[in-house]
Amino acid sequence: MKKFMIAMLATLCAAVLSVAVFAGCGGKKEGGTPSGGDNPPVTTPDEDDETTPGGEEDKEPETPTYTEVLSDGGLTFRTTNDTTIVQNSCNNNGVWDDDKSEFVYTYWDLMVGFNWNYTTSLRKNSVVSSDQNVIPDSAIKTTPDEYGNGNMFSAIKVTIDTTKVKPGSAWLTMNFASGNTSNEGTLCVQITVIDKLVLETMENGVTIDFGKYAEEDDDILVRFYDSDYIRNSYIGDEPATSYVQVAGKVGADGKATFNFTYVKGHEYTISICKGTEWFTSLAPGEPDRERVLMLKDSDVIAGGSTITGFNQYKNGKLSFVTEGATIELEVEGTFDELN
Repeated sequence: MKKFMIAMLATLCAAVLSVAVFAGCGGKKEGGTPSGGDNPPVTTPDEDDETTPGGEEDKEPETPTYTEVLSDGGLTFRTTNDTTIVQNSCNNNGVWDDDKSEFVYTYWDLMVGFNWNYTTSLRKNSVVSSDQNVIPDSAIKTTPDEYGNGNMFSAIKVTIDTTKVKPGSAWLTMNFASGNTSNEGTLCVQITVIDKLVLETMENGVTIDFGKYAEEDDDILVRFYDSDYIRNSYIGDEPATSYVQVAGKVGADGKATFNFTYVKGHEYTISICKGTEWFTSLAPGEPDRERVLMLKDSDVIAGGSTITGFNQYKNGKLSFVTEGATIELEVEGTFDELN
């Protein structure tokens, strides 16, 4: 009996000791919560939060760095490309949408040329954006351009849908390879997206010699059409327009000067109409054909240099590099005479 009581006492002491030890450890199962209902949860650190064997904490992934590449493997990013694009705008005359049966004015084109021989297809055709929030890949498409003999082409048009972009900067990595040869190249270009473009301007003018096609005090309207017009662009606080109309009168010398606000870096075409109202129709037999005057198709340079460029009227396009410069042009005949 004495031995039995001693055994019972030993067993009871061991049980009490086990409970005490368990309570001292918090009653926690690995990866779980304490068994005591009044105690707050205990969170174990994730493996990613552990230090490395060397004692250093895991570092965050480094942000990729990009280097501008404008020419590679025969590919060339055209110098005429504007790498600052405007939301909800375009740098072309609109693109016809078959589904909507109308022109769409929200596509921005970037041209990539190449000097590869005999290319009728591409085996690699990839343009990837570094920032999907600024320029998502879904906003980019490519099409062959500048076709020559047969189905051969020598350029690729990279088009960005400006309704899908947001202000900021992103790098475009462009990888193209000929489907007919081993030629291949990769370009890398930074594109900046803005929500509003404020244009730089200066005041310039054109003096027109009307010769026998106008008399003193005749009313003349001249329109300067901006060939590089960008929608959603501004001159100061006012939206820019695709053309500027200026009125004038012919002087005793048979000439008249028309001054306008010129957008720097842009080219303009010129249309001339006699009278105080713009023409409505140039169809055969219409009287407006006699009121519309045509300029001589000759190049005129009025100052500048090979470094700055020139004030010029060349191939029917007017451009300036000097504030206040004026170019003198001559009328060749009426629209009816020359068409």
